[in-house]
Amino acid sequence: MKRISVILSVLVAAVALAALMLSVASAAPSAPAQRVDFTKETSNPTPHVGEIFTFTLYFVNVSTETLEMRVIDPNPAPLYLEILTPTITGGAWYSPTIDG
Repeated sequence: MKRISVILSVLVAAVALAALMLSVASAAPSAPAQRVDFTKETSNPTPHVGEIFTFTLYFVNVSTETLEMRVIDPNPAPLYLEILTPTITGGAWYSPTIDG
């Protein structure tokens, strides 16, 4: 009878340890999902020489965290690009010369 009691005690301890390990593992913080939705639009997909058109880049942080990101969207060659006027909202910034 004593042997059965010892075996049961060991089994109970093993089950308790396994339950403790599972609760610690499930309580561990997980990395937040970081996702940015991106859309690029143009006012004229086939502009002719001399026509003015607009490219608009939309970025929406759908994460719960503040993100730091770098986006590179190559503009047409400077030979063909006369004026580039950035309009930035929402804490972003623009530099036409970085990594250009």
